Amino acid sequence: MIKNFGDSKPILTMINTPRIFTDAKVLHDGRKTMFCECNILDAKGKLYAKASATFFVTGLLD
Repeated sequence: MIKNFGDSKPILTMINTPRIFTDAKVLHDGRKTMFCECNILDAKGKLYAKASATFFVTGLLD
């Protein structure tokens, strides 16, 4: 559990679930930029977190 400084209310608590799954996708794979998205779900499909990011492509991986 993480708390804010000077605040007694937790901002993050542990999720009590047996399994967590991720669903990650590359939505755009261009020559100069990439856009990716990731969801964190439980076995019933309940969404716990969602993230997205834009990346600048600097070259090919070897």
